[in-house]
Amino acid sequence: MDIRAKAVPGNSLDREYGTRVVPGSRDVFSIEQLLVVYNIIEFSVVLIASYGSASLYWIHGIGWEPEPREILVPSVLLACAISALSLASGRMRPMQESRAAFLWNGAVATVKAFAFLIAALFMARTLDEYSRGAFLAQFAVVMFVLLSSRSLFQSLARHLLAIGRVETDRVMVVGGLANDRSFLHRIASQGIRVVAANPLSDIAGEQDQADKVREIVDVCRAYSVQEVVATKDAAEGAFAELLVEALGETPTTIRFLPNAVVPCWSRGTTDSFKTIPAAVVTNRPLSAFDQALKRGFDIVVSIIAIVLLAPIFLIVGLAIKLDSRGPVLFRQTRHGYSNKPIRVFKFRSMRVMEDGAAFRQATRNDPRITAVGRMIRKTNIDELPQLFNVLLGEMSIVGPRPHPIALNETFASRIRRFHRRHNIRPGITGWAQVSGFRGETDTFEKMAGRIEHDLWYIDNWSFLLDLKILVLTVFSPSAYRDAR
Repeated sequence: MDIRAKAVPGNSLDREYGTRVVPGSRDVFSIEQLLVVYNIIEFSVVLIASYGSASLYWIHGIGWEPEPREILVPSVLLACAISALSLASGRMRPMQESRAAFLWNGAVATVKAFAFLIAALFMARTLDEYSRGAFLAQFAVVMFVLLSSRSLFQSLARHLLAIGRVETDRVMVVGGLANDRSFLHRIASQGIRVVAANPLSDIAGEQDQADKVREIVDVCRAYSVQEVVATKDAAEGAFAELLVEALGETPTTIRFLPNAVVPCWSRGTTDSFKTIPAAVVTNRPLSAFDQALKRGFDIVVSIIAIVLLAPIFLIVGLAIKLDSRGPVLFRQTRHGYSNKPIRVFKFRSMRVMEDGAAFRQATRNDPRITAVGRMIRKTNIDELPQLFNVLLGEMSIVGPRPHPIALNETFASRIRRFHRRHNIRPGITGWAQVSGFRGETDTFEKMAGRIEHDLWYIDNWSFLLDLKILVLTVFSPSAYRDAR
C-alpha cells in the first residue's frame, strides 16, 4: 500500500514514516472514554455531596433525623439532572475549552439542576416540607465539589494529553500536508492521532485515482478514522468527486483545508480544523451527544427487554428443540457499523443454517421453514436474540436492518451509496421495516426502496423518531407485512 503511516507512541513523531498503517498503542485512551469515566465520577461526587450536606444540616442544624429516602430521592434527581445538562450542553471537551469556560459550564448546569429540583418538589407537593437551609447547604456544597472536581479533571486530562495517553480524534491526512512534519506535529500536540497519511504522489490516470480512493476508504474502515483532512491537491478534478462519493459511505467527516477548491456539487459548510479554516464537505451522521444518547437508550432498553422477555426466550427455545433437530440459536454473518462483519443472533426458524455465499433468502411458503419457525417469523419473535447484539454494542434497537453479506454483494454495485446505510449501527427494527419494506428483497425495486428509507432515517435521525419506530414496530400492520 502507498498509504504512509506510522504508529505514534504518545504524541511524538519520532521516526520516519513506515510503509504500512499501524494501530496506536493499546494504552492510549480516547477522549470519549475519558469523559465517560468523568461523567460517572461527577455523578457519584454530586450524589454524595448532595446527600451528605443535606443529612448533616438536618441532623446537626435542626436536630431532626429524616427518613433516608426524603434526602436520597432529591439527591438522585439532582445528580441525574446535572449529568444530563452537562452532556446536553455539548461542551464537555476539557482539552479544547479554557478552564473558565469548562467551570462556567458546570456552574450553569448546577443552577439549572437546582431549578429542576425545585420544580420537581413543587409538582410532588413536597416543597414546603423540604428544609430551605438543607437546600442552600446542598447548593453551596454541590457547587464547590463540582467545580473542584472539574478543575482537577481538566488538569489530569491535559496532563494525559501531554504525555500521549489520550487521543481526541483519529485522522487521516490526504494531500501535500501528509509530508509536512510541522503540521503533523502541530495536530499531534492536541491529542489528534494521525492514523494514516497519503501524499497522493502517483495518481496519474483514472484507474490510479479509483484504486487510491478505494485504498483510503479501506483504511478509514479498518482503523475507525473519524476525519479525513484533505488539502488542495486532493480537491482538484475528478479525484475530489471520487473521494467524497466513496467516503460518503463511511461514518467519516471530510474537511478541505485552505486554498482547496470545494466542488460545486458538494453540500459544504465553513468550519475550522484545530484553528485552521476548513470547508466541511460531509459530516458524521450523528454527533457525539447523539451517539451517547442512542447508545445509552440501547443499553437500558436491551437489559429491560432481556429480563422481561426471559420466559418467552425459554418457551420459544423449548418449542424449537421439540419441533426439529438443530440448535436453538443461529448466528449469521452480516455487515454492521462501518461495513464491518458481525455475527447476528436469531432463533433458528429453518431446517438449514445457511451463511456466507451459501445464503438464500426465505420466500413465501419456503419448505425450509419449520412449523415453529413460521410462527416466530410472522410475529418477529425470531429477531429477539439480537437484543444480545445490542447489549454487546454490535447493533442498535433502531437502525437499518443488517443484510446477510451475500445479499449485500448482490446489490451493492447496482445501488448508489448502498453502503452508506452502514454509517450507523444496524438495528433490530428500522424505518424501512415499519414502512412496508420488510421480508424478501428479490427485486431491484424492493431493495432500492429499502435503501431509500434507510438513508432517509440516517439523514433525519432523532430520538423521537426512534421512539416512533418502536411504537410502529409493535402496533403498525406494515411491520408484519411480507414476513416470511
